[in-house]
Amino acid sequence: MCGIFGIISQLVPPSKRELETSCELLAHRGPDGYGYFIKGPVGFAHRRLSIIDIAQGSQPMSTQEGELTITYNGEIYNFRHIKASLVAKGYSFQTNSDTEVILAAYKEWGTECVQHLRGMFAFAIADHIRQTVFLARDPFGIKPLVYRESSLGFAFSSELPALVRLKKWPSVTVSPKAVSLFFRHQYIPAPYTIYNETQKLPPAHAMLVDFNGCIQQKWRYWTPAFHPSVTYSLQDAIKDAHNSVTESIDAHTLSDVPIGVFLSGGIDSTLVAARLAQRHSRSIPAFTIGYKESDFSELPYAQHAADKLGLKLYAQTLDEKALKFAPEILSHYGEPFGDSSVIPTWHVCKLASEHVPVCLSGDGADELFGGYQKYQIWSESTPWRQLQLAGSAIAKRKLRTAWWMLRRASRSFCDDKAFWLDHVQYYPPQGIRQLTHPDMHPYANAFAPAFDEPFLNIDKLGRFEYAQRMDLLSYLPDCLLAKVDLASMAHGLEVRPALLDKYVFQLAATLPTDVKLHPQKGGKVVLKELLLRQGFSEEFVYRPKQGFALPLRHWFISGQPANNMLCELVSSYKRELSEHLTVSDIERMLTAHSPACDYSGPLWLAFAFTCWVANTSK
Repeated sequence: MCGIFGIISQLVPPSKRELETSCELLAHRGPDGYGYFIKGPVGFAHRRLSIIDIAQGSQPMSTQEGELTITYNGEIYNFRHIKASLVAKGYSFQTNSDTEVILAAYKEWGTECVQHLRGMFAFAIADHIRQTVFLARDPFGIKPLVYRESSLGFAFSSELPALVRLKKWPSVTVSPKAVSLFFRHQYIPAPYTIYNETQKLPPAHAMLVDFNGCIQQKWRYWTPAFHPSVTYSLQDAIKDAHNSVTESIDAHTLSDVPIGVFLSGGIDSTLVAARLAQRHSRSIPAFTIGYKESDFSELPYAQHAADKLGLKLYAQTLDEKALKFAPEILSHYGEPFGDSSVIPTWHVCKLASEHVPVCLSGDGADELFGGYQKYQIWSESTPWRQLQLAGSAIAKRKLRTAWWMLRRASRSFCDDKAFWLDHVQYYPPQGIRQLTHPDMHPYANAFAPAFDEPFLNIDKLGRFEYAQRMDLLSYLPDCLLAKVDLASMAHGLEVRPALLDKYVFQLAATLPTDVKLHPQKGGKVVLKELLLRQGFSEEFVYRPKQGFALPLRHWFISGQPANNMLCELVSSYKRELSEHLTVSDIERMLTAHSPACDYSGPLWLAFAFTCWVANTSK
């Protein structure tokens, strides 16, 4: 895992000093080495975290003839298979790294090389013959890639701060639409960033930039298509899932350095840990985070799983004092980021990095196998069901409830996207208008552009699969995976989501809804059955899903740490905040919040946004 950066400019040709300065902002992503490359208008830089071919895999890397140069972040798990096929075609290799294989794959297949890659990646390849730079991001968006196009040229990076601080480039400006999107989603969905001048390359996308720094083409090279098979039985699905999941976990262990595993005690991480324990004779270390508040902590389940699997568990218990690290943690994102589980994620990554440079995780399984309760609720919330509920409410003289159900039914009939967003939004448009500056109000109803993808047609998908695909396109890459990438790379730790694999997806995409969802057992039925066959009890497997959420409802009570910290931040940056938010509304919620009147959701978003304001004001 690494940090990449590059500039393509004829007007302001890249210099060694600028590449070094920008790459220094990515030093945490690659503590093992630094390299740069300059040829004409193209400048690449790289920070390396050595995982594969430690001795020879330095970057940027060029072909022997010098016609291609790459800077690359990620891991390609099938690179040895690709290498063998290229050797059979007459290619020779100087290293044992996957980086050199990507170069050869591009030389053989051009931009279609991405179709051959299995893994997580973000890279740029300068083609000095064609005078173009080819950039690509992996199918699920595990690895980040942000870029900036201006009259001066084109620049790209693993993280936003390196693009914001480019010398001689115009200053960046805050996007009102991005501010509204942040409060609606709790993250800023691709292709947007907090700045008008910078963008995220979405997952499964590639682009070509010429040596003048102009984008010539941008396209989606892969589409997550669900096509459930009505003949798929549960027993067949369990058998196929066992084979697919086992093979994927094994593939993700490719490494020349020690590996560990995140073990929350949930279904997905326990499945990954179980396979690692079998494959590595139980020598793999496991890492987890708990809370002082027992209602929020899964630490006992993680310990139970570790004991059963014979793994050594390294655990840390967090309390409200963990919040003091929040401004530092959030500063790594370069823009407002509102998923509160970033705090425990950052701490578990720090804990793991003290023992191993690589960890496997279970991220992505909920989206692939339908683990969220919201999928079940959404699939049952048809327009006709809403009308039935409205009629029942009217009969009981619950007119307010009836009005709400009728509104939901009408939105569902008219616009699936709007109905979906009502279902998953973190903060509603009316609240956004009250909390934000009037400049943001026209965008209060905005939604993630990925929700407008032409292939998202609910008439061609079941409601359950529609919900899964929506999350695969935005929530998973822009929130969950972004959170893990930045929290882990802040500590120079590589995290591999071992179940988020294109071959596992091929299986998951064929499973019918009734194989993924059971009325009593909930979602992810296939994975739960796999864990039962590992000897875990029904009580362990079928307990309610919990997650890493912070106990914010308690921490934002007057006099508690989160309330105090936000009060201090608002007081210190009131002038800067007032350019974007209505400070009096934040103060109102801070005063009114109580167990009976819960404002912890919007208060945490205000906290995250204020941390970003504080960081950019320094």
